[in-house]
Amino acid sequence: MKVASVKELKSALQELTPIELNEIILRLARLKKENKELLSYLLFDVGDEPGYIAEIKNYLDEEFRQVNPTHPYFAKKNIRRILRRSKRLSAYSESEITHIETLLYFLEKMRSLAPNIQQSPTIQRLCFSQAVAIEKILSKMHPDLQYDYRKRLHSLPSNEADL
Repeated sequence: MKVASVKELKSALQELTPIELNEIILRLARLKKENKELLSYLLFDVGDEPGYIAEIKNYLDEEFRQVNPTHPYFAKKNIRRILRRSKRLSAYSESEITHIETLLYFLEKMRSLAPNIQQSPTIQRLCFSQAVAIEKILSKMHPDLQYDYRKRLHSLPSNEADL
């Protein structure tokens, strides 16, 4: 089966009536949780980016409270799951600030975990790769914002070779 290009989809969507378009959107929302999350963001959160960032931070707070530091294996799995979900949530927003705020908050929460988890080489590499991702996003931003976010990033204690 051939998948249509974005241009073909756009032209086909323009020919639909509002009722048909509504039915297609609702059908997409029923298929996958990600579609429903994106639709929720577009309908309710797109105009309130600081509120959306706060929602993501609340999600991170709740999830990090559930991480069990006594079992490093399960803690690593939970941390990876949390990171995957937070990246997906921040990807709905096309704002670079949302991505950076989310990743910085993730790293801050990581630093507040038990020391036995922070000493794990896997967790250290994960934190370092997120810091590198932040630096990559920062390189595209205004210099004033770069300075502020780099200051926050470098204020976090790092077990890696200080970026």
